[in-house]
Amino acid sequence: MPERADYNGVARTDLTTQACDMCRKRKVKCLLPSPENAALSSRCQRCERLNILCTFNSPSKPRGPKRRTEANARSQEPPPDVRYRTDDLCNRGLFKILMQDYLDRLYPLVPIVHRPSFREALRKDQDCEDEGFYAVTLGIAALVVATLASNFSVYKSHAQPLQLSSRKEFVHSCYKKAVLMRSWSYFDQLNFQKFAVSYLFSAAFLQLGDQNWSRMLSVEAMQIARLLKMHLITNYEGLNCIETQLRKKGFWLVFYIYV
Repeated sequence: MPERADYNGVARTDLTTQACDMCRKRKVKCLLPSPENAALSSRCQRCERLNILCTFNSPSKPRGPKRRTEANARSQEPPPDVRYRTDDLCNRGLFKILMQDYLDRLYPLVPIVHRPSFREALRKDQDCEDEGFYAVTLGIAALVVATLASNFSVYKSHAQPLQLSSRKEFVHSCYKKAVLMRSWSYFDQLNFQKFAVSYLFSAAFLQLGDQNWSRMLSVEAMQIARLLKMHLITNYEGLNCIETQLRKKGFWLVFYIYV
């Protein structure tokens, strides 16, 4: 079987596992000595051709995403004199970790937010002022704790751990907070955020095995989706691209509940 070559026609087996200092500085491929010169020189082909010293003194950098350490987690924590609406659930730093765990691990399954704007809103602590966004973050926190059962011990062992003793208690506390913000006219003006809140809590209760709460909230989400006419593509006219994509994803999330 012939060797697979890259776009420059260089066989993969001719590449070094680590580029020499000169090739790394120039950001070019570092090639092993040709077979006829391998016994005479240990320099790479480029250094051999230029007749310069071939060294490997530069330290190699680890690849992949940066690992989240306890120091990184602590760096997210606010000054001790700042109070947040979620402090009776968990410390602000841990709350941000819950949000990040959703984006990293659960978003592909429940893509119910626009990630760039969601991250920006979190950075600005928008949940402190926007009750709709606050309710969404409560739903996300509930979903993360309910779904990532193996992580619950990690959340409980955080420097300032969850205030609740069980996953069920945490989810119910989040839901109670979200419901207490509803006024008598809550369903008079519907939007995608309200659909997202109902769906997130429905999914969270489903992960806990609480079928009654899950079914009640899934019906609520279904009704909001119907009233928003998320099933009618013609009703998307005039919406911005973000809202359009969110509603399309929301429709399919509801659709899969009943399929």
